Amino acid sequence: NIKKLFGADCEVIKEADKLTSKEKIILRYGGGDCADILAELCLVGKDSGRDIEFGINRYLTENECCKRAYIKGAFLGSGSATLPKEGGAAGYHAEFVFSNYLMANDFCALAAENDIFLKQIERKGSFVTYIKSSQGISDLLAFMNANKSVMYLQDVMIKKSFNNDLNRRFNCELGNMNKQVNASVSQKLAIEEIDELLGLENLPPQLEQVCRARLAMPEATLGELAEKMSLTKSCINHRIRKIMKIYENLAEK
Repeated sequence: NIKKLFGADCEVIKEADKLTSKEKIILRYGGGDCADILAELCLVGKDSGRDIEFGINRYLTENECCKRAYIKGAFLGSGSATLPKEGGAAGYHAEFVFSNYLMANDFCALAAENDIFLKQIERKGSFVTYIKSSQGISDLLAFMNANKSVMYLQDVMIKKSFNNDLNRRFNCELGNMNKQVNASVSQKLAIEEIDELLGLENLPPQLEQVCRARLAMPEATLGELAEKMSLTKSCINHRIRKIMKIYENLAEK
C-alpha cells in the first residue's frame, strides 16, 4: 500500500521484539521524501518544524470507515486478545499498547465514540488501554468485522457459563452433603452422650426409637431415617430437635 500511495519501496525486516520475544515486522524507508510521507500519514506535523504527532490526528478518523480502519490497524499493530482456557485461571482480556499517554488517551476517546469503552493503565513505560469484559471484547471484534472471532468468542462464553453453572451446582450439593454429614455426626455424638449420662431407655419411647435408629444408621439423611421408620421427615426433624435439647440441658449440668 505504501508503494501504491507514495511510490516508495520499503525494506521489510523481521526480528524478535526485545520485550516479548515475538516476531515483529519493520518497514524501513530512507528516501528523501520520507518526511513528506510521514506528514501525509499524520505522524509528524506539516509545518516547517516537522514536530512528531503524539496523539491521533482527527484528519485520519473523519469518517466512520476511517475510524473502523484505524482501530483495526491499532489492533494489528499493538493489540492482543486472550480468552479463558478450560481449567486455566486467565479471564477475558483485550488490550492495545501505546508509547505515549496522549495517543492512548485519544484512542480511548475514539473507541468510546463507537461504544467501545476501554480502561487505561501505565505498564513498564508504555500506556495500555484494555477491556476485561466478554461483551466488551465481543463488541470490539464485531466493530472490526472479525465475525469468525466473534462466533468463536460466543462459543467460549457459552461453554464457560455452562461450566460455571455446573461448578456452582456441584459446590452447592457438596456443601449440602457436608452439612448433612456434620449434622449426622453431631447427632450421633449427642445420643451417645445421652446414653452414657441418662440412658436411652429413660427417654420417651418415640425419642428412644429415633436415637437407636440414628445410631444404627449414622450416615443416613433425615429423609432416609424417616423412610426407614415410616414417619414423615418433619416428624423426625421435630424429634431430633428434642433430643438435641436434652443433650444441651445435660451438658449444662
